[in-house]
Amino acid sequence: MNITIAKAEECNEIVDFLNTVFGRGQATMPHFDEMYPDIFKPTAEKMAPHALIKDEKSGKILSCVGSYPFDMIVSGCKIPIIGIGQVSTAEEALGKGYMSALLKHQINAAKEAGAVLAWLGGRHDRYGHFGFETASLSFQYGIDKGSIRFYKPNNKATCVKYEQIEEVFNDDFMAMRNAEKDVILDTRQGLLERLVRCSPDLWVIYDDNNKPKAWALISCKWKSVLEYAGDQACIKDIIADAVQMYGDIRINLTHVKTELSEFSRAYCAWMCPKTESLLVLNKEKLLECYKPFIRPGTRLPSRELSDAEFVRACFGPEPGSLFLPFMLPGHYHV
Repeated sequence: MNITIAKAEECNEIVDFLNTVFGRGQATMPHFDEMYPDIFKPTAEKMAPHALIKDEKSGKILSCVGSYPFDMIVSGCKIPIIGIGQVSTAEEALGKGYMSALLKHQINAAKEAGAVLAWLGGRHDRYGHFGFETASLSFQYGIDKGSIRFYKPNNKATCVKYEQIEEVFNDDFMAMRNAEKDVILDTRQGLLERLVRCSPDLWVIYDDNNKPKAWALISCKWKSVLEYAGDQACIKDIIADAVQMYGDIRINLTHVKTELSEFSRAYCAWMCPKTESLLVLNKEKLLECYKPFIRPGTRLPSRELSDAEFVRACFGPEPGSLFLPFMLPGHYHV
């Protein structure tokens, strides 16, 4: 079987293929170019992450797997990762190993490129065969008007509607974002492109010099805090004000975000644990990347563990793991 990399002119064909595959039995499912307008653009750069297998005679797409590289800052540690998405096979090509070949191709290419960790959103029974394991641990908190009614903000937040974000979100905001210990490294334009998915509002608390002290991107569509930066006490005030407008919102936090976690736990209507589907691509380099987080003298997991065992030993949530923090924000899902 011949694996090719998608070209710019194949964008519409790929979108139609994905809509057909994922739309089987789901007539109301949104189209991929509507869900991910930042990914599906007819340019060589946007199509390059997609590996394809085509019918040798007709040229029709039979299978597709996307692999998207990110550099993450997690608790101050720089982690090169990939996100896997669009894992798909035409109905008439099922059972021929096309998807497996493409997934292995993308994983190997990511290893060669220096990625140390892979993420995907998918079924454990399907992707566990490739070494992916459901692990890690973060918490999702649901906050509504009733649960936060006794919280008294000290600062008044300003809401900038989505349509005005591009003119407001200047270098001051990006500098604050880049200074955070947990963030996906991105350009200003790259971040703005991501926001097209859910059209969030920008909530800001300014200082006396009209400079941002703290800000948060909050999606009314997703009822979710996408990301935030700046003074943590101000972030709490922003959340309290935003709840009054939206009625309720969710925020996802890793266990190392102590201050916001304690606030969210105190004022949530509900909370639940969340896990990720992860595959370690390079065991040595992963531990090296997380070295600033790992306490000196900590006993490290054996490199002889299976892929799944190593993921659990690093990320938990079982007791005795390193409990390394990891969370891919929803607007960077692929």
